[in-house]
Amino acid sequence: MTGHHALSDTAVVSGWLGTVAISAVGSAAWGFGLSWASTGVSGSFAAVNNATASGLTSCLLIFGGVVGDRHGQRALMLRCYTAYLVLLSTFALVWHLHLPVAAILLGYTVLNAVIYGFSSPSSSVFVRQLVPDDRVPHLMSISTTIGLLTRLAGPAVGAALIAWVGLTGSALIDAATDALAILVLWRIRPRYAPATHTRPRGRSLDTLVEGLRSIGSHADIRALLVTVAIFAGAVLPLSSLLIPLLAHQHGWTSAHAGILIMANTAGSLTTSAILALRGPYHRPIIPMVAGTVLAAAALIVFSLGLPLAPSAVCVYLCGLGIATLTMHMSPLFVLRTPRELQSRFQSLLSMTQLLPVMVTSLAFGPIAQHLGARTAILIAGILAAVALVPLLTNRDIRTAAFAPRARRPVPVAAAA
Repeated sequence: MTGHHALSDTAVVSGWLGTVAISAVGSAAWGFGLSWASTGVSGSFAAVNNATASGLTSCLLIFGGVVGDRHGQRALMLRCYTAYLVLLSTFALVWHLHLPVAAILLGYTVLNAVIYGFSSPSSSVFVRQLVPDDRVPHLMSISTTIGLLTRLAGPAVGAALIAWVGLTGSALIDAATDALAILVLWRIRPRYAPATHTRPRGRSLDTLVEGLRSIGSHADIRALLVTVAIFAGAVLPLSSLLIPLLAHQHGWTSAHAGILIMANTAGSLTTSAILALRGPYHRPIIPMVAGTVLAAAALIVFSLGLPLAPSAVCVYLCGLGIATLTMHMSPLFVLRTPRELQSRFQSLLSMTQLLPVMVTSLAFGPIAQHLGARTAILIAGILAAVALVPLLTNRDIRTAAFAPRARRPVPVAAAA
């Protein structure tokens, strides 16, 4: 991928998305192994571990946004991928020192949260720097579809890796995929990145305050952030906490938990595949409301304690609703963000996902342990339904529409 100007936007995007897909398979498999190990200690420990990750990451996201806007998203991503590589290799070494499992898992969670807090805002907006704005919604749909495909494979791969090479082997495989991402990212030059002269100057604190103050003039952005906060607090603990806890309480194996997580991902994949082919619906409020209702209803039915097969259907429908909401909300949020504030606004979006997860994880873990996972899932479904309020009460969101994609000119030779 040398000589960016000699390559088309499509070639650069394809190369990067393919690399991210490979890295994401490793991360999804590794994440499943960590979740299974964490919930195997106890429900309370898993809740504390999740809350630690969410809380620490939330504290650092806004600073990650400042650093990304100041130094460039690509440069920050290179450093963070390198840090991931070192951390995963270190985990594989420390695991064999026979230290307490809980201490190792919590230590990894803390360090991983620090890296993720800095990398996430830049990673989320990087796709906007590879294509013109009119292609962003469709490209984000394609990117999400690829990510969901890797997440669908992740639990199955993770369960197989645990049985085959153990937790440390899974960590080293994930590290190898991150090394590949470093090599490819090193050779990419984003063509639509913000100009260097638009990067923030002065003290980091002033830059941070500037980004926060700018939210005041964007009522639609504020409403989207509130929606994300409520909805994320309800649905994000599902795969990492609630499903593994439900599996442990029912006496199901890790394979059964993997089936439910994969069903949830498959639901999201169904939506994203359709949108990858056709693009998001031009009136985003309609699918956003429909997706919220579907996800909430599916969680409530899932809480009834159904057998494995009907439960898989419920989490599939929940994933369908989650993707329907998020895959219309994400491009809407990105395109309404000022280009010079990309990482800072994105850090706020990520922070509003993780802070509520910290709160709900601390609540869901003990609730699941003492009252049963079904009760925690029921509460999650009710909370997801509350996310409808900010969507329906903001006029800018209700009337928002995506611009049609520009048609690409047909080459003369082909037309002839």
